[in-house]
Amino acid sequence: MSSTYDQAVEVLNAAKLAADGQQRVDHLRSLLELVVRKEPALLPELLPDILEMQVDPTQAVRRFLPELIDGAVAANPCPAVLTPVLGCLRGLLGDGAAATARRALQSAYPAFRASYALVALRGGAPGLAAEEAEALRTLWAAATALKLAAAKLVGGGEAEQPASEPVRQAAARFLEQAVMLLTAEVVPAVAGVSDTPQPVPAANAVAGKAAVVRDAEAALSQLVALLRRRLGEQVPPALAVTAVRSAAGIAQQRPQFVGRLLPPLLALAASDSLREGAAAGGPAGAAAAASQRRAGQAEGAADVAAALKHGLLAVSRSSAPAVQPWKKKIAAALQALGAGEEGKPAADGRPEKRPHAGADDSSKRQRLNSGQPAQQPHVQPAQQSLPPAAQPPAAVHLPPLPGLEHLVQQAAQQQRQQPPPTPPDQLAKVLAVLQALVASTDAAMLAGVVGSLQPVVLADVVLAYMARLPPKPALPSDGTPHEPWVLQLLQLVAQQAPTPQLVQQGGQALPPQQPAQEPVGQQSQAPQQAGGQQQQQQQQVAGQPSQPERAAPAPKAAAVPPARPNLAALASAFRLEPVPLTAAQQAALRLSAVLRILGTHKTSRRELRTSLVAKLAAEADPALQAPTIMAQLVQSIASSEGDGGAGDALDVALQWLNLLFARECQASSAAASPESNGPTGSSGAALRAGGSVGGTASVAEQRREVQQPQAARRAGTADGSLYEHILLQLLHGLQAALPPSNRVITRVLLEAPSLPQRALRQFLEQLAAAGPEWCTLALLAARDAIERRPPSRAPLLALVLDACASSTSDTRGKAVRLVANRLFPHPGMAPIIEQAARRRLDAMLPPQAPAAAALSEAAAAAAACSPAAAGAENVDGPAPSSADAPEPEKSERAEAAVAVKREAADVATAASNPEAQAAAAAGDEEQAQAAAAAAAPTAGEQQGRATAAAAAGEAQEQAAAAAAAGKAQDGASAGISGPSAAEAAQLCALYCALCTKKHSLLRRLFEVYAQTSDGGRTAIQRNAGGLAKTMGASAPALLAVVADPPPGSLPLVLQMLHVLTEAAVPPPGLVAACLQLHERCKDARVLVPALRGLERNAALRLLPALLDLQPEQLRPALQRLVAPPPAPVAAGSSEAAGQEQPAVVSPEELLSALHTLDHSSDASLLRKMMQGVTVCISSPALFPPEALAACISQLLTRVPLPQLFMRTVIQTVAAAPRLRAFVVGVLRQLADKQVWKDPTQWKGWLMCTQQTTPDSFPALLSLPSDVLSTAAKTLPHTARQQLLAYAEGSGSTVQTTTLTILRQAVSAAQKDG
Repeated sequence: MSSTYDQAVEVLNAAKLAADGQQRVDHLRSLLELVVRKEPALLPELLPDILEMQVDPTQAVRRFLPELIDGAVAANPCPAVLTPVLGCLRGLLGDGAAATARRALQSAYPAFRASYALVALRGGAPGLAAEEAEALRTLWAAATALKLAAAKLVGGGEAEQPASEPVRQAAARFLEQAVMLLTAEVVPAVAGVSDTPQPVPAANAVAGKAAVVRDAEAALSQLVALLRRRLGEQVPPALAVTAVRSAAGIAQQRPQFVGRLLPPLLALAASDSLREGAAAGGPAGAAAAASQRRAGQAEGAADVAAALKHGLLAVSRSSAPAVQPWKKKIAAALQALGAGEEGKPAADGRPEKRPHAGADDSSKRQRLNSGQPAQQPHVQPAQQSLPPAAQPPAAVHLPPLPGLEHLVQQAAQQQRQQPPPTPPDQLAKVLAVLQALVASTDAAMLAGVVGSLQPVVLADVVLAYMARLPPKPALPSDGTPHEPWVLQLLQLVAQQAPTPQLVQQGGQALPPQQPAQEPVGQQSQAPQQAGGQQQQQQQQVAGQPSQPERAAPAPKAAAVPPARPNLAALASAFRLEPVPLTAAQQAALRLSAVLRILGTHKTSRRELRTSLVAKLAAEADPALQAPTIMAQLVQSIASSEGDGGAGDALDVALQWLNLLFARECQASSAAASPESNGPTGSSGAALRAGGSVGGTASVAEQRREVQQPQAARRAGTADGSLYEHILLQLLHGLQAALPPSNRVITRVLLEAPSLPQRALRQFLEQLAAAGPEWCTLALLAARDAIERRPPSRAPLLALVLDACASSTSDTRGKAVRLVANRLFPHPGMAPIIEQAARRRLDAMLPPQAPAAAALSEAAAAAAACSPAAAGAENVDGPAPSSADAPEPEKSERAEAAVAVKREAADVATAASNPEAQAAAAAGDEEQAQAAAAAAAPTAGEQQGRATAAAAAGEAQEQAAAAAAAGKAQDGASAGISGPSAAEAAQLCALYCALCTKKHSLLRRLFEVYAQTSDGGRTAIQRNAGGLAKTMGASAPALLAVVADPPPGSLPLVLQMLHVLTEAAVPPPGLVAACLQLHERCKDARVLVPALRGLERNAALRLLPALLDLQPEQLRPALQRLVAPPPAPVAAGSSEAAGQEQPAVVSPEELLSALHTLDHSSDASLLRKMMQGVTVCISSPALFPPEALAACISQLLTRVPLPQLFMRTVIQTVAAAPRLRAFVVGVLRQLADKQVWKDPTQWKGWLMCTQQTTPDSFPALLSLPSDVLSTAAKTLPHTARQQLLAYAEGSGSTVQTTTLTILRQAVSAAQKDG
């Protein structure tokens, strides 16, 4: 690609430097081949430079750019390409050459359509990146600017300067296409963006649907304004014709705009100029039209009237409800335009079409009036050879009609005024353009070009294409020999025909018929005779005496040898018997019949067709024919889905399933009925009462035992029934034929008569594993089936719950959101979901923890069962806790309580049954279930336990059993480590999501966090941030956990607190909880999240506790105190709302408070204060030099000075060098305050003077002589010499004693050295 890029750059440079315009065009053609067609990936980088040539002075260069733009849009439709393309086209619309502007308008719509498709599809995609969103916004702004530029060209307002008429026509057509595009329900297919049309997304982050519709209405208003300006004769006729056609087309295809488009069209039809034009265009005004055309007045008005008439006719034929109120007004307008009978509404409300008189009517009427016989058309030779009796009669002489000569003259004048045919060269060009558009599959552009053609040219195009129509098959003549299958049928009839004997009819003997000697004149009477014989036979069967017919005398005519047998006579004389067919032949005929009916889509008997095909399919061989029928059905469903609907094929498949299910249910009931009426009838009653037969089987198991063998025999397989087999075939076929965005599979699952649990679960699991989009479809189908098909709720809910623990993060996330947002709010499913989530969360505990978890879970179940069971038992009145609940909710709660109670009873029974425990230990699940069922109580005993106390007792038994099981597992699983982070993420995802819906579950999450492994803690911490944000800082359950967390869960508490308070001020409740937690644990880290919610005095009182933090922890704490809190963000906006709030404490005030803490009682506090001051001074973003200077100035006024004062001054000089002069001034002030009297501060003062030499020399010279002598001894030798030189250079301002002391100090230093 690098070589191609270099070559393209070289060609581009040559194009820009070429002196001749034609050479530049040649270079651009090379770029078209090199970049656009060979390496479209280079377009984003090179295209902007290429399009800069739109300012080239040569018209050929500017006119070639739209051709290059067309190729670029088709090759790489991305924002980086489309944005400069739209800008270039907008610039070319204002080109001085009309041809260039028209060519730019032709290229404008493909670029505009690609931009709209890109913005509509990618702007509505979830998780749109910020950079991509900004690029799409820029692209849509460029597209809108292009549309506005085209609207200005149309000249709909008064301020715009109109362009040339052809350019304005092209701009009007572009506006029409833009309106149709922006108001469509689907996004068109654009190569490189979307291969197939896609529905418009509901939400769009770049261009919402409301904004797009407003843009379309703005473009529509330009067309409306153009039509209204035509009323004032301010628009040229050709442009008015284009505007009328565009408005009529939009009104016909977008009925929602009829109310805006029809008023100007009707007003235009009522104008006087258009009525005159319509009259001039009619037959009665030919002479007037000729004179007006010579004057050049009414030719344009006639064209506008014709276009308006055709447009109103097309709108009136629409069946949209919005058009119906306008039908009468449209008919009146058409009558005014001279439409005649065409404008009158028919019985269905549509204008009726009347056939026009042909071109030959005048000559025919002229011959009739003159009395001459009409000339016969060309007669076939077969007709000419007929005898005279068969010749057509002569023409009838009619009297002359009044006014016929005038009509003849009008018809002749119309024939003379017919426009000449299109020249061959122009017609060839039009055909070439249409063929190119057909090859490019651009339907919109093709429709626009066809609509812009003149009627005469369009007629010539149609005539040219008629030669390519396939020839119609010629019907065989009467003398053609029969097909072989007809001959075989006749031979079969002859074989089955009876021997010619006397046939008894009505008690009389009739001679047998002789077909060979039948006269020719009576051949036509054979069907009538056959019909009479059939009617006579029917009367004999009904018991009515038949009337004997009179025998007609046989005519004397010569016998004619029969050329063909009379099929009607054979059918009446012979009765065919059914041909014996083998089973294979019958199956083949049935299959071919089904396939033929499925291939016939157009029929008025839709219900009959559906029932017939379904019945034939149900009778088909499941192994040989059913797959073929199913493949045809699936193919029909897929093809009809591409047209926007499921079609009749899906109805056939569903009815097929209904027939199979009904037959299997009848077979199973018939097989089970003898058992229910026989000696074992008591067992059925016991099963209905809730017990078991023999202690091992249930009703469902017995039904399965009866149904499965029969179903296996019908399906030809041993696993599953025929219904299940066909259902799975349909589902797998739909999966292979349809995209995952299609919801036909969901409809099948909702409308199928029954859902086999195991097979359905396997199918949905396989569907979810096929990919992310298929996983979404599987979960949505399971959700709809769970909500709308309660019998299938349990297995599908288990499937979704298993998906919540999937190893694939995408599947797990989708399933968790589905359960938490849609299924958990349902009262009947909430206990099951909560129990499953708790069980998985407890699996994260170490081996010794499940027993305690089971105890807590059983206690919670007992607490949940007590009120629910009481409410279920109290049938006469509502439970006290749910007095205000509606009746459906009460019933659902009662059902949930009963389900939990039964589950607790089953667990308790299994725990108390030694056989069940032994079987479970051995791993035999079926044996364990059988043993538990054998020890189950009877129905009467179960009803006796349906009280709150019994439910609580059973829950306690369950807890005891779980505790025993936990103790038994301690020794076996002592060496098993905790789950890893990936495994723990699967186990805790659902529980964390449920905590956002039920806050009382939060404490258990903290308890498990405290006991789980490091991987489990990592997984919970990943969900903690989102959990905290969803619950909010004011959730009571969260505040309770923060105030008193379980031991070992403090890291999780801190993480959630930091997430809640990082970008917001904590509420008072959260601040109080943090302070309460600090009182419990004395850990300063819990104070950091609450600092922004404290008052100034309260925050300063907590400074000693905050100094316990490490430096990396102290800096964020100080930031929360001295930095202003972030302003709250308004809902639905990305910008902060309101004014910035002040900080809790100012930086200088906090630094001063650190210096003035009382550390007399705590020796370690001074070291912590020094550490805190160091952190402050080393954080210039929080404590700028101005804050340090303000703090030093405040501390300078205190008496005595704080112990850390001079230390802070020294650190300030190092941290903020621009405060050096300020520090030197502080030293002068300290010298004036006799700082040498405080040993601690004096030592720091001397160090600071050494650090700031020579700027500190004036402060040193201001000291008394004895103090200066002491201070000079602390200076280095070089500093002493510099100080002496400074003093000697000062002149009379320094005392003599001071100079003497300095000289002595310098000499002493030299002696020591």
